[in-house]
Amino acid sequence: MKNISELSARQAHTSAASPAASAPGAAAAALAQAPARTPADRAALVDDLTLKMIRFYQGNQEDIAHFLKVHAYAARIGRGEGLDPETQLLLEAEAVAHDIACPLCREKYGDTHGDHQMAESAELLSSFLAGTGLTPEERARVTWVVSRHHDYAHVDGPDYQMLLEADFLVNAGENPRKYLVPGYHHMKTVFFRTGTGLALLDAVFPDGADTVCG
Repeated sequence: MKNISELSARQAHTSAASPAASAPGAAAAALAQAPARTPADRAALVDDLTLKMIRFYQGNQEDIAHFLKVHAYAARIGRGEGLDPETQLLLEAEAVAHDIACPLCREKYGDTHGDHQMAESAELLSSFLAGTGLTPEERARVTWVVSRHHDYAHVDGPDYQMLLEADFLVNAGENPRKYLVPGYHHMKTVFFRTGTGLALLDAVFPDGADTVCG
């Protein structure tokens, strides 16, 4: 199992020459400015974000179920990898809000293509995250990751990596012929980097693509 320091070092090396490496919203900046919070404070903040996101989706059962599943996997991966409490909070906030642009994209573009989500997420998050108890630096980090969660080339921190793994686990189960059949081997050998994420992938899809599509 890759530990957090190993994962962070690998991602820092991978992204050192990329724009994401020194971009606004870097995880280190968010963590440096994080206020003192108790475990109860962090749990309440995530609970409030979750309820706010449920209301945001206005009864769309698929969107609600999807983000709740992604959040559950992301939270489990973070705990399994031993994330510090404030990075865990960032990860869970990112998982809750990761598909915030989907309703707008359906209306505006007729689809939820990743490029469209990345173009529309930041403005929506600006109002959604206001007054949630996250600091400006934390809101910037959540916005940075959510706005790029379909960009797999510039992962710059454990929270970003773990969100991508959680989202793939859910997407693969919901639409296996799109995500699981053509990409399972690549995802397992190249994309998944955490021991907990890999363990979940093996547990959820014990026979690979054949688990669902055989």
